[in-house]
Amino acid sequence: MKEKRYGVKIIQDLLFIVVGVLILGSVLYLIQNQFAMERQSENSIQKLDIAEQRMESYAVQAAEDMERYDAFGQAKLDVLSFYYTNKEVSDILNMTKQWGLAEMYMLSADGSMEAGTGGENEKFLATEECKKLIESRKPVTVGNIRYYCSTIGDGRCLIGGRDATKEQEAVAEMTAPAYSLHNIKVGSNGYIVAINQESGKIAYHPQEDLIGQDSSAVGMAQNKLVDGYSGWIDRGLESFYCKCRAVNSEYLLISTVPKSEIEQFSTHKITLIMIVFAVILLVVALYINFIYTDRKLHPEDRAQEEYLPIGKHRHLNLTTAKKIKNILLVGVILIFVSSLYIQELNAISAQTIRFDNKLMDIQDIFKENEEKLVKLKDEYSKEYERRAVNIAVLLEKDPTLVNDTKLIYLADEVQVKALYVFDSEGKAVATNTVYKDFTLSKDPNEQSYAFWNVVKGYQDTLVQDAREDDTSEHGYMQYIGVKRRDADGMVQIGVSPQRLADRVKTVQLDYVLDNIAVENQGFVFAVKKEDGTITHFTSDGYVGQPASAIGLGDAALQDEYTGYQTIDSTKCLVSSMEYNGQYIYVAVPTHNVGNGILPITIVVSILSLLLMILFSIPMLISRKIEEHITEESKQEEDAGFKEEPKGMIRVPDGGNGERQVQSVAGRWLGNSGLAWNEKTPEQKLQRVIFGLLAVAAIVFFYFIYQQRGAYDKNSIISYILNQKWEKKPNIFSFTYMAIIMIEVIVVVGIVRKLIMSVFSSLGARMETVGRLLNSFAKYVSVIATLFYCLSLVGIDSGALLASAGIFGLVVGLGAQSLISDILAGIFIVFEGEFRVGDIVTIGDWRGTVREIGVRSTKIEDGSQNIKIINNSNISMVINMTKKYSYAFNDVGIEYNESLEHVEAILKEELPLLKERVPGIVAGPYYKGVVALGDSSVMIRILSQCEENDRIQLTRDLNRQLKLIFDRHHISIPFPQVVINQPMEQRTATKAEKTKAEAFVEEQKETSKGFVISDK
Repeated sequence: MKEKRYGVKIIQDLLFIVVGVLILGSVLYLIQNQFAMERQSENSIQKLDIAEQRMESYAVQAAEDMERYDAFGQAKLDVLSFYYTNKEVSDILNMTKQWGLAEMYMLSADGSMEAGTGGENEKFLATEECKKLIESRKPVTVGNIRYYCSTIGDGRCLIGGRDATKEQEAVAEMTAPAYSLHNIKVGSNGYIVAINQESGKIAYHPQEDLIGQDSSAVGMAQNKLVDGYSGWIDRGLESFYCKCRAVNSEYLLISTVPKSEIEQFSTHKITLIMIVFAVILLVVALYINFIYTDRKLHPEDRAQEEYLPIGKHRHLNLTTAKKIKNILLVGVILIFVSSLYIQELNAISAQTIRFDNKLMDIQDIFKENEEKLVKLKDEYSKEYERRAVNIAVLLEKDPTLVNDTKLIYLADEVQVKALYVFDSEGKAVATNTVYKDFTLSKDPNEQSYAFWNVVKGYQDTLVQDAREDDTSEHGYMQYIGVKRRDADGMVQIGVSPQRLADRVKTVQLDYVLDNIAVENQGFVFAVKKEDGTITHFTSDGYVGQPASAIGLGDAALQDEYTGYQTIDSTKCLVSSMEYNGQYIYVAVPTHNVGNGILPITIVVSILSLLLMILFSIPMLISRKIEEHITEESKQEEDAGFKEEPKGMIRVPDGGNGERQVQSVAGRWLGNSGLAWNEKTPEQKLQRVIFGLLAVAAIVFFYFIYQQRGAYDKNSIISYILNQKWEKKPNIFSFTYMAIIMIEVIVVVGIVRKLIMSVFSSLGARMETVGRLLNSFAKYVSVIATLFYCLSLVGIDSGALLASAGIFGLVVGLGAQSLISDILAGIFIVFEGEFRVGDIVTIGDWRGTVREIGVRSTKIEDGSQNIKIINNSNISMVINMTKKYSYAFNDVGIEYNESLEHVEAILKEELPLLKERVPGIVAGPYYKGVVALGDSSVMIRILSQCEENDRIQLTRDLNRQLKLIFDRHHISIPFPQVVINQPMEQRTATKAEKTKAEAFVEEQKETSKGFVISDK
């Protein structure tokens, strides 16, 4: 029946553990989800800010591009107007093709057409748009043709049209939402959707097949398409967190993040914390059950338990509560530390993945911008090259233009800063600049030298990249040269590419990094690889300074670095990428990486404590056990001595209480050498914990060696195992140290077990060798692991050993005793000869060990006197840390007393002593005659007692024996001078002799378990 009840209890415990884990997981999920939502809301706002800024910026760029396009078109018409002044229009068709125009018309002062390219497009001249063009001189667009108008001095006007198809497509592309939003990621897998507010259609979505569909295709109902909306939408089987913002009254931007991504790291974190809690709760449950079974196995101990009444028939077991209190405290501390560690490592893992995604996004943006820059420069170069060619054509048609004055006007019309006409000798024959006698240099290192090939006719055109130019008042110039058509030589134009520079800056590093949003209030900066100077930072004051000015260490100046750095007085988690001669860094303040971890950990710890207390209450409340020992128990006690327990025993703690320590017998025998029922609840729990750790270690090792050697940037464990982190005190180094320690403990433990298993079976000599090797393996592994771990936190263990050797040589001469004391203390701790709380005798001093210090050990005697002994002076130690000891009472009787008479009296009296002296555990026993002295016969009375009671018990028994001898007129001799005849020797009766013989044999049999030296 009891076994069935116990089985039901086990099932109830398991159900409670499952329910407790589910409760903790649910609460943790709610808290974590709320925290993740708040953080994601902040990050979504940042991405919407960037999206809005980009759309506004690209709209401005599109307008500037169209303005540039119009400036080029207008310049063509203005140059042709200058050319046609006071000239007949005879070659308008050829000039139209030469200048890259689609149409061109010459109108007289009355508005009639004098000449034109002809065709259907002449209808434009009769439209209202043409009238607006002539009146306002502002470009107008009809279909794909962009029209411009320029006035000729005699009242005529010139109208030209350019095919603007490509430009219109480019502007439409740049102002479309896709151009701004396609490379913006929200988190790792999120994105931004654009909805046309007027039509409700999807204007942009990463899935192109959804563009143009109704907003309901992405799960957005009309009531959610409002500025400022935040919430969940469902699309298919997945949910998305969305945040909306209206932009320029045309589009509604929706930041969209999959729920699975928000919960991804939270799920891992919650699962690990639940596993830790389940294991700890299981350990608590096992410990409680071990206490329960131990009380069943040792009912005699229950009489000493303390109870607190909490009802008519219920009591709170205070003794058990004290035991459970300690493990609950340890459990809560473990949960707190584990939760804090798991969340911190999880947060770092999530952040490093975001870093990798962010750096990849930045790299993609840079590559995309490089392509745009190449295309943009090519367009500019072709446009200005065509202008230079057209100028050469004009000079061919009208040689009178080769004149400084006319070139000034022509340069203004064609919108160039410098215009040179060179002869075949490389000398400028006409220019609009102040450098009238400029000649091309013949030094290959000079900028102008390259144009000799054009002057000599070896190549038709040369377009140089823009560069600084000392000879120009504009400082930064781009020169383009074309071969002259009217004579040998070259026409060269100089362009100050300010428009190009303004546009180029939007694709350069500073502009790109300024427009990068980093989650969790992070930021980006850049350092030049070559000299380690800062090229971009949030504060311009640091640009140009060395990286150390912001606190960046030398170890961080590398590709794929991840670690902690103090940036501008703020400790940050930093990750890097090398790109195009620059180290690009993404940084997030550490308090934002782990934001919310501590409150969640506190909540988890408090909830865990409440659940564990609730789980423990049924064990603590029960009916009170009567404080007496049954007759059966008494008979069992009288049957023989108490075997020394191999487990935990209680010893005085120096105050009014007691503390638990392991008995010496069990300590040397080892936990594994005890039978299961012989172990205390604490020892059973220790075995269970070791078993759980062994299983965890096997699983852990398998996982570690799967990760080791194969570096995965998205795995924080892989990052730690491959030692990519900086060797400093941080969570990475401490984690790796823990892994190394676990490996060493497991490996060395297995090796030591094998050594003892093999050598112990080969005889005493080999067992001695095995124990020596066992001890050597322990010391070497500890020392080697210690020094290796020091190297993991940046301490040079080799230098430390060298300095220690020098220090030891210097100090050893003057501090030999100090070194000896320290070494002796270390060996005492490692060998475990005695521990704090042990009862020991050192020399003639007996007491309890209160402290084992670096140099000395403190021993407290029964009078609470403290003796301080240098560790090097400790020798001849007797460790008496055990539950049961023996009280010796040696009593002398006169030679004229009948020994058999005395033994007959002891047979009657000794059983009564146990009631008079409660401290006796077993006995007292008569052990016979131990000595025949000069004046007495010494007999020994032996009793078993607890070590703590031995001294007082000896005194109490001496008193009781004296009283017994007095009652029965048994003389105890003392030194005296005999001046009378001795008394007649007392003789025992026959009955007494028979009783004495039986008593002696009975005592020998009963106390044969006491193997006691006569010394």
